[in-house]
Amino acid sequence: MSPNTPKSQSDSRKLSTSQQLKSTGVPCLKRHAVTHEYYAVKKVQGTIKTHKLVTQSGSAVSDRKLAERLLREWIEQITAPTARHETLGHLVEYRLANEISSLSKSRQKNFRWFVNSLEKEFPFLKDIEVQNITPAVIEEILPKIKQRNGKPYKPRSYNELVREIKILIEVGIRRGIISQNPFTTIPKNKKRKPIKDKPTETPSFEQFWKIVEQIRRNRFTDHAEESANFVEFMGCAGLGAAEVRKLKWVDIKCDLGKIAISRNKTDQYFEIPIYPELKPLLVRLKTSAGQHYPRLLFKIKSVPKKALATACRSLGYPNFTPRSLRKMRITDLLRKNVNYQIVAKWQGHQDGGILILKTYSNILSESNESFESTQISKLYDQRKHVTNEL
Repeated sequence: MSPNTPKSQSDSRKLSTSQQLKSTGVPCLKRHAVTHEYYAVKKVQGTIKTHKLVTQSGSAVSDRKLAERLLREWIEQITAPTARHETLGHLVEYRLANEISSLSKSRQKNFRWFVNSLEKEFPFLKDIEVQNITPAVIEEILPKIKQRNGKPYKPRSYNELVREIKILIEVGIRRGIISQNPFTTIPKNKKRKPIKDKPTETPSFEQFWKIVEQIRRNRFTDHAEESANFVEFMGCAGLGAAEVRKLKWVDIKCDLGKIAISRNKTDQYFEIPIYPELKPLLVRLKTSAGQHYPRLLFKIKSVPKKALATACRSLGYPNFTPRSLRKMRITDLLRKNVNYQIVAKWQGHQDGGILILKTYSNILSESNESFESTQISKLYDQRKHVTNEL
C-alpha cells in the first residue's frame, strides 16, 4: 500500500475485504468471494486476527488442502507455546481462577464435585493435552469414567462428568488451544442415557391420615403441629413442598372454592379446587390465626422431610416422600373418574395431560375398565326394562 494512501481509504478497503470473506465450513478458514483466495480468521485473547494465507514465495493460496495446512501452521504460530501444551488440569485451574465466580451456586457446587472426582477417581484425565483430544480419545475416555471403585456411576453423575469435560474443552476453544469440540462427532448411542427412577411408593389415604397424626403426636419437637399441618396440606392438595411453602392467605379464594398456586418449576400460575379433605384444615388454620392473618399460610421454612420419614419408620411404612403424597392425590382423583386433562390442569401442567397419561396409565386402565363395566350394566338394565314392557 502506498504511504500516500489516505487512512480512510485504507480502512474502507479493509472493511470491504472482511465483508467479502465467506465461510468454508472449516473453523477459522474463510475464502474471498471475488479473488477466491484463502484467509485465516481467529479470535486470539479477545482480538480477531485476519491473516492472508500465502506460500513461501509470497503468492496467494487458492488450493483448499494447502490452505488447511497453512491454517494449522498459522494457528500454531500465534498460539503461545505454553497454551499449545495445556492439559485438562491446566484448564481446570484456569476455570477455578477466572470463571467459577460467575457461575450459579449449583453450577459451582457441581464443578467442585467434578474437580474432586478428577483428583480421587480419574487423575489420568488431568494430564491429557487438550490439543491432542480427538473423537477417538473421547471414545476411549468414556468407558473409563463409567466405573467408580469397580461400580458403575449413577447415570446423572456420569452425565455430569461428561458435561464438565465438554465445558473444559469449550474453554480450550476460547483460548485458541483447540479449534473444534470433538464431542460433536460422537454418535448419540455412545452417550449414556439416564435410567428411569424406581417407581415412587404411594400411600393410601388411610395410611396418610395415620402419618399426619403420628407427626402431630411427636413430643420431641416444638413445631410438630406446624409440620403435621404442612404435610396434611401437601397430601390433601396434591402439591409439592415448594408450592405449599410459598402460599399466602390472599391465594385462598374461599368464595370461589379455589386456591391460586405458583408452580415452582415453571413460574406458571394455576388454580386447584378446595378439595373436601382440604377444607377442615383451612378452617382450623383460619381459626388459629384469629383476626390477624399472617402473610404466609405456614411459618415453617424447611420442608418437614425428616418428620415425614420418622413417622413412616415408626408406623412400619415405606419411606414415603412429598412426591408420594402428590401421587396419592392424583391417583385418588383418577380413580374417582376425574378427567385426566382436568387433573393435569390442577397440577399446573401445560401439556394437556400427556404426562399424566404416561405416568398413570395403569390407574387410567382401571378407571376405563370400571367405566366400561358400568356401561355394559346399563345396556343390560335397558334390555331388561324393554323385556318387561313387552
